[in-house]
Amino acid sequence: MSTTYEINTVRKTVTVMGSGNITVEEILSLLEKLKDDLDYKAPMKMLIDWRNIKSIKISSSEIEKIARRKIELVARFSGERCAFVASANSAFETATSLQNLINGAGLSAQVFRNIKDAMDWLYYRQHLISNGR
Repeated sequence: MSTTYEINTVRKTVTVMGSGNITVEEILSLLEKLKDDLDYKAPMKMLIDWRNIKSIKISSSEIEKIARRKIELVARFSGERCAFVASANSAFETATSLQNLINGAGLSAQVFRNIKDAMDWLYYRQHLISNGR
């Protein structure tokens, strides 16, 4: 998979774009890059856009490995809100499995089929605070 990410330090957002074939190694490498990136300052909002992937071949045990690593790094990613956008069923199911394993460990993830719903969820809390709610 080709994975790129961009951190917007002003908006405290991370946008991850994925394409091609997703592997466990690619996802673990991305976690390490983000962990070491000095621009990542928790808490941040992360959008993981998997709409352009061709395939995802990650086993259940590999999903658990990714979740364990993310939880090991919870201090680094504390308070993160992570929205996955996945239109393909296999990507949606993988993201949902990850969501179920990391939610409640100081992290918050949600999976969406479309970008608008993901963006609405990422910025919902900020909107409420901005409007005094």
